[in-house]
Amino acid sequence: MSTTYASVDWSQASCLGTDLTSFYPEEAGLAVGTNRMLRKICAGCPIVDGCASYAITNEQHGFWGGLTPTNRWDIRKQNGIPEPVFDDFLGRIDYAPVEYSTVDEY
Repeated sequence: MSTTYASVDWSQASCLGTDLTSFYPEEAGLAVGTNRMLRKICAGCPIVDGCASYAITNEQHGFWGGLTPTNRWDIRKQNGIPEPVFDDFLGRIDYAPVEYSTVDEY
């Protein structure tokens, strides 16, 4: 079963109360320093696996579950998982039909 946004208890996330814009750094130089800080936040998060699992199939951008967009792209490529498709006109993501239970399987 794939992880959906609704299936993760986001109220338990360690990043609650942080500036969530830092999870979407715009400049490459900022991303390196920011990623170190975000990895520390994610390392102790009780929902890191669910967050990462959700993001692998549903998010192209941002830092999710301790994973950068490049990390998630690598996981998708290694496992034959298609990239999520964002429809700018409709403002939603068309989810790829992928079955998995946790990020540990990758």
